Amino acid sequence: MDVNNKRTAEPDPYFDDTKSKTNINFDFVLWFYRILKYWYLFVISVAIFLAYAYIQNKKWVPTFGVQAVMLLEDKNRSSVVAGAVPTASLLRSTENQQIILNSYGLTERTVKQLPDKMRIDYFIQTSFKIINLYTDTPVRVEVIDIKDEAYSYTYKISFVDQDNCEISYKPNPEKEEIISLKVPFGQEIEYKFFKIKLVKTDAFVPNINGFKPELSTFNFNFLSEGQLIGMFNGRIHSNLQNGNATILNIGMNGPNPARDLDYLTVLLDEFQKYNLSLKNEQATLTIKFLDEQLKIITESYRLIFN
Repeated sequence: MDVNNKRTAEPDPYFDDTKSKTNINFDFVLWFYRILKYWYLFVISVAIFLAYAYIQNKKWVPTFGVQAVMLLEDKNRSSVVAGAVPTASLLRSTENQQIILNSYGLTERTVKQLPDKMRIDYFIQTSFKIINLYTDTPVRVEVIDIKDEAYSYTYKISFVDQDNCEISYKPNPEKEEIISLKVPFGQEIEYKFFKIKLVKTDAFVPNINGFKPELSTFNFNFLSEGQLIGMFNGRIHSNLQNGNATILNIGMNGPNPARDLDYLTVLLDEFQKYNLSLKNEQATLTIKFLDEQLKIITESYRLIFN
């Protein structure tokens, strides 16, 4: 015991010289051995951070942007009868146009005009994330008739053979009960709360040598108008290219650029229809105003000459 104490207390010329030159009284060797003593904590920490990075990488979903350019009405252009029609200022105001583009009302109008393919969400549910199949679904669901109850469930399509597949769902998510239907491709399928047809797409890979295709199982949901409004409302962003122009950049960001582009196309079409309706209203009010002024002038002339 005494020998060990003497060894510990023996000075080290190298470290003593280093301390005297640098004025550092920190014993690096002592702390190195202290850290080395708990090496397993560093190994555990590295393993935890690597596992966390792996999980985050698996969960990561890329975001894409889609953009359109629109030429608005010149804001310096005056109306036919200055001050006669209050909606003229609305049509010329780029700020108001931007507000309208992102409004709930225009979103609602757009959702009502969306094509049928956007009213069904196709996806694969993995352990870490959801992979959307908007443009890659091997089977397309054509809706013939649907009831409100159908929107409450997530359906799974499983490949059976070249001519048939299986549709299954859980009527109660808290229970293990599963209802499944074996259905053919290309024929009307009538169930208690929907009537649909399953049609193969170009992404469908046939059964080769007894092996099922890669996308042999995937999920889909029927999307109600309320769900679609919630999906797209408030996602439009816009800005002028410069302060002197009426060219408006309109865009969306999201994980599914193909679906966003389809939505943006319908949105701009509805936006133009909305502006056209305002212009028609402006023209109607202008004509009404001119008619009233003409009646006043006619009545004045009648009184003067009579």
